[in-house]
Amino acid sequence: MKSPKKFKKDLFVKLTPEEKAELAEKLTERIDHKDCLEDAKRASQKRYAAQIEEAVAEINELSIKIRSGAEMRLVDCETRYNDPQEGFKTTYRLDTGAKVNSELMTDADMQEELFPAEENQDGGPAEKADEADPAPADEAEAKTDVKDGE
Repeated sequence: MKSPKKFKKDLFVKLTPEEKAELAEKLTERIDHKDCLEDAKRASQKRYAAQIEEAVAEINELSIKIRSGAEMRLVDCETRYNDPQEGFKTTYRLDTGAKVNSELMTDADMQEELFPAEENQDGGPAEKADEADPAPADEAEAKTDVKDGE
């Protein structure tokens, strides 16, 4: 007869209370780790969703510009009063000279300017000498101030 053979085999063994407590601790750690990963995934998805949304908006904006062949830009314009007739004002583009719109003048538009703005060589309003460099009203007064300060 053959002698008994010893070997190991996986079989269920009842856990001790200490082993159960240790496994419960490991389970809690794993659940916390999984929750952190899910939070990171959600944050990442939100971040990517926002970036994708921005990209889609840019794509749509570019598509509209390409399809229409135009885009909105600030263009220098000029309003001419009593044009095309008395009581109307018309706005023209300065880059092409094209008419933008015509409308009735308001009461404010019909008021004459008492002091029309002077223009300098750059085309902008000229500075008045007394505004640009305020000087003492009286030179004698200025000299007196200097003497008092000595």
